[in-house]
Amino acid sequence: KIRRRPDCSARWCSEFPSDMPTVDRVLSVFCAAFTFDEHHKYKFAPEDDVTVMYENTTGPIGDELQYEQLLMGIEEAFGVDFTQHNWDESFTLGDMVRTVLESKERDRRGAGTEMSGKKAVFRGARPGSGTASTGGI
Repeated sequence: KIRRRPDCSARWCSEFPSDMPTVDRVLSVFCAAFTFDEHHKYKFAPEDDVTVMYENTTGPIGDELQYEQLLMGIEEAFGVDFTQHNWDESFTLGDMVRTVLESKERDRRGAGTEMSGKKAVFRGARPGSGTASTGGI
């Protein structure tokens, strides 16, 4: 299905015109976590829902720890610990980029400013799963 989607790089450029290196890296981390071919990373759009992608890639028996891989990849690439941020079931790839950029900006200006992005529940549980993640990831 992904291969048939149109290229969304213009939409990413429109939404994050001066931050394409960050977009590129977030999409690479996302593709690695969800085992999508990185060649198709710009087939994903800013409004693509991370939970929907998870549900579409998870078998009926269990998952392959896509959320955990994604969170660890983002933390490794950007130093952003998503367990410290709240996110809900409608968290999109664009929200993820926005959160990374806000965190980088906060780090540049110094701690203490509050994030303006989406807020809901993630701490210790996968969105929509009702299950605690392991290892505090």
